[in-house]
Amino acid sequence: MIFTAAGTQDGRAVVRRLCEAGYDVTASVVSSYGEQLLEAQRAAGGHLTVHDTPLDADEMAAYFRTHDVRVFVDATHPYAVNRFAQRHGGVRRQMFPASATSAI
Repeated sequence: MIFTAAGTQDGRAVVRRLCEAGYDVTASVVSSYGEQLLEAQRAAGGHLTVHDTPLDADEMAAYFRTHDVRVFVDATHPYAVNRFAQRHGGVRRQMFPASATSAI
């Protein structure tokens, strides 16, 4: 499972590309509006789950364990503070700056 912090247009592009490539993806957004923006991708098929509530570090670690998350893609706003701890059970973190999503 790939967990993607996807609250931006770039994040949604990363999610779309991962789904098109056949990966199981959880897109994390912080509102029902964020979930609505991903509805078209969910309808298009692929293995997409949307999580629409914020997670603190402990909740994120529990979610990763429960859902067998192996990769965390940070596609959040560049100014967002994301306190992802390396202690999350071997989950690899990959950051995508906004300018990089066009290359995916």
